[in-house]
Amino acid sequence: MRAHHHHTKTHPQGRVVGPGLLYGGVGLALAAAMQITGLFNQGDTSLKDDLLGPMMNGTVLVVLTTPVLLMVAAVFSFGITLAMLDSPGTWRRIVLGVTAMVVVLAMVPAFAVWQIYFSPFLPLIALFWSWFCTMMYVNHHIMPCEQTGFESGNESASHGVRVDATVSGSSKHVKREQEKVTEKEPDPAAKYQPKIENMKGKNK
Repeated sequence: MRAHHHHTKTHPQGRVVGPGLLYGGVGLALAAAMQITGLFNQGDTSLKDDLLGPMMNGTVLVVLTTPVLLMVAAVFSFGITLAMLDSPGTWRRIVLGVTAMVVVLAMVPAFAVWQIYFSPFLPLIALFWSWFCTMMYVNHHIMPCEQTGFESGNESASHGVRVDATVSGSSKHVKREQEKVTEKEPDPAAKYQPKIENMKGKNK
């Protein structure tokens, strides 16, 4: 609990929608710039001709256009950022990123079966940079999904303290009532004590 209080003091409150759109757009813009400048051309040639060509027995593959790849990259980049910002725990965010990258890579042989060449470089770069920027953000902010769990834990803990206090207070009240009853009840043998002393005096 002390560590969490220290964490909330050093890191500000995070948001989901604004940073998700921002970092998704950054990853998408960076990947689009690399696609326009032709940085993926050599990789596309090697993947399509050298790796998939022999597997397809010389069949000509239909190449997906850049606008289609941008749409796919936008789905992955914005989707990964929003999913990470709304998922508590570092390991969950890492699993989300790795899973999304595996899905992008698996789309290459899946499309090749239908004689379509899917270039993974544009969506993969957009996904990676969106994931990386989001990881930097969540490491320096307290997200709403993380704060909700902590507050519910505090609420249950405080409720437990109130119940304990009530139980202890009621037990003290019962003890006090018992002491009062004990004090008020007269001793049954007390009313016979003067008579016994008088009888002893007469006998003497």
